[in-house]
Amino acid sequence: LDDVRAAAIIMTFFCTGIRRSELTNLSAFDVDVSSRVVHVFGKGRKERIAPIPDKLVPYLLRWQTMIEINFAHRPLTYFCNDLGERLNETFLWRLFHEVFAGFVERKLQHPHVLRHSYATTLMQAGVPIVDIARLLGHSSVATTMRYLSLSPSSQYSATINAVFQ
Repeated sequence: LDDVRAAAIIMTFFCTGIRRSELTNLSAFDVDVSSRVVHVFGKGRKERIAPIPDKLVPYLLRWQTMIEINFAHRPLTYFCNDLGERLNETFLWRLFHEVFAGFVERKLQHPHVLRHSYATTLMQAGVPIVDIARLLGHSSVATTMRYLSLSPSSQYSATINAVFQ
């Protein structure tokens, strides 16, 4: 359960660019793997659609299988702890410290860096900045520009691409 959940969470952050609060607030109905979309409710409860890339699908399907096997009733939140309850910030911090220890310096071992990695990966793939801003839920391209960096986020991208193949 732990390894499947960890991989699904990390890949969801990396492949969708969602915020920590957005991930912990996802309901079981917000993630639609068959339609390849995640309904994200961001800051101010603004809704946006995050596409699910092919790379993320197997991780989400494994997680959904684990949910079906381990819980008699479907939890209300998509990502949950062993009791079927919403994940908290401490759980996510601990997860990132455990998974990325030795790969990424400690001060960068947190979910928000993957949001930067997502934006940087899209930029390197030639996605227009206005589309990156929309996918991140930013109302201003200026905000998105702060996310585009080749330093810490590329460190994560290389690690994730090496580990999660």
